[in-house]
Amino acid sequence: MATRSLWRGRAKFAAVTTALFGGVAAANVATSDDPSRTLKLYTAVPVRLFRDCVTAASIAFDYEYSLLGLAEDSDERSRVKHEVHLRSARKLQELCFKNGGIYIKLGQHIGQLEYLVPHEYVQTMRECMLNKCPVSSYDQVCEVFKKELGETPDKIFSEFDPVPIASASLAQVHVAQLPDGRKVAVKVQHIHMTDTAAADQATVELIVNTLHWIFPSFDYRYSWMISSLTQYGKREPQLVLLDHGLYKDLDFQTRISYASLWKALIFSDAKSIKENSVKLGAGEDLYALFAGILTMRPWNRVIDPAIDHLVIRGGDGDRSELQMYASQYFPQISELLRRLPRVILLMLKTNDCLRSVNNALESSLETFLIIGRISSEAVIEAKLLESKSLLVRLNVWIDEILLDARLFGMQVALWLLQLKRALCWIY
Repeated sequence: MATRSLWRGRAKFAAVTTALFGGVAAANVATSDDPSRTLKLYTAVPVRLFRDCVTAASIAFDYEYSLLGLAEDSDERSRVKHEVHLRSARKLQELCFKNGGIYIKLGQHIGQLEYLVPHEYVQTMRECMLNKCPVSSYDQVCEVFKKELGETPDKIFSEFDPVPIASASLAQVHVAQLPDGRKVAVKVQHIHMTDTAAADQATVELIVNTLHWIFPSFDYRYSWMISSLTQYGKREPQLVLLDHGLYKDLDFQTRISYASLWKALIFSDAKSIKENSVKLGAGEDLYALFAGILTMRPWNRVIDPAIDHLVIRGGDGDRSELQMYASQYFPQISELLRRLPRVILLMLKTNDCLRSVNNALESSLETFLIIGRISSEAVIEAKLLESKSLLVRLNVWIDEILLDARLFGMQVALWLLQLKRALCWIY
């Protein structure tokens, strides 16, 4: 009897909760400015949430039980882990395509983290996240125009091509002509982004945090990356530079600290690396990890006085070593990224993108040469702003000589590495 009463009480609670939610949803639909769009939101979000939960639970349980009982360093565990990584990456890829929007943006960013996440995820995301983005229909484009500008494209432009010339994760580009005859490119956000972006962001963050609570070893709580995927603007036309990405002004102190950090990395100056990393928010305990993330080198290589200490030689040994460090220090990496200021996270994201391209072109050291020179020039400029005394000028002159010598040595190391690769290719 007691059990039956308990179940009856739970059933009543569920019924009341469902009715209450349904009533609130119906009221919101009836009173909203756009009832049809609000209705779409209430019907789409539960479906997307269900997909998220099923995929996340499937991935988490696959890891938990496929690796259960396997010795940590055994060949069998490595083989099974590779298979689980591959299965999970495909599940995540399928989820990104079905949900679209910020999910595809998330998948694209995962495809750039080649030394942080398992190789199977990187390759799976790269296969199609960059060239198979969804396309909104012309009717959906018109709906966005009406919502944002109050008119359809044919009322605003003298000509408007309904077929987009390109489509990215968040928007697509159409060719149009202004009434005065000028040809323009029009970037239109995918309609589902307006409806579900905020809900998607909250959902992904909730699921990742919940999985970490259930499985403490599953720690992918990258709220910094999730929250940076969506940008909200005013409801008015904006002049944008297509394909130039995001822009952010750095305050003077952040700029100089970041430049000083890179100069210290070029010269393997451990004391200055720590000092400037702490200024940027890494803390006394994680400054070495911060330097490692910036350069994608272990700490012993970062502070190695050798002229070629920042070279990644591109072999399997380098890749395996970096992935081992990423796996070993994953909780600390998550904590570091959580505490860093948003502007630093944007720079790290840019570094990830540039590093991915440079590694593909086998020119990683050349990037450090450019960054080192520009950063050192910024530090010198800051010193001259503080004082232009003869002593300061002499100090700056000596710094410039040392910098030129260091960078020349790094350039020679780069030439020798390229020559070695060319000879290996020939023979």
